[in-house]
Amino acid sequence: MATQLRVVSRLTAAAVSQEIVALWSRSDPDDRIDGFVVAVGAKWALIALTLDGGYFDGHELVRIKNVRKVRHNRSFESRFSRTLPEWPPAPPATPEPIDLNSTRRMLRTAVPAGALIGIECEHRPGMRNIGVVVDTTSQRIVLQEVDPHAAWIEGTRRWRIRRLVTVTLDDGYQRALAELAGERPVESAQVSPEAD
Repeated sequence: MATQLRVVSRLTAAAVSQEIVALWSRSDPDDRIDGFVVAVGAKWALIALTLDGGYFDGHELVRIKNVRKVRHNRSFESRFSRTLPEWPPAPPATPEPIDLNSTRRMLRTAVPAGALIGIECEHRPGMRNIGVVVDTTSQRIVLQEVDPHAAWIEGTRRWRIRRLVTVTLDDGYQRALAELAGERPVESAQVSPEAD
């Protein structure tokens, strides 16, 4: 519990300092997320992702209990980010504020209708599934996914909400996939078996 309190304290301090931080995950020790902490809630933190050099690249919602370590990036990148037109880092534009205290409410308030998102689950480290949210129930999120070749996969897949550790919004990879994949085919509404 002390480690978790330290993580929350560091995330909160990073949101105030507006310095780039690196976050490491419990489920995938090699996974590192770099960016500015925009907001911290009871369950989730919102990160404005950065690329090498300090360029902005979408947002990532990170389940706080899955964060193992938070460290400040001491390079020039935070200073450079301040020169970009996207400064200061802000939450994505949504109709209502993103709720970081509940996973279901976070999904409802953060995910734009029809937009590609990326999800990662705790038992599948390093495996990001990208698609459009078709439905959200009390226990599951249902995605129609896009494959790495920017083609829509027939049918949908269900994922347990409690196993989500990250949700990625509007990064460069997703924007490229969306551009090539085009609109989601509506006739692909059949639900495939449990993905997790």
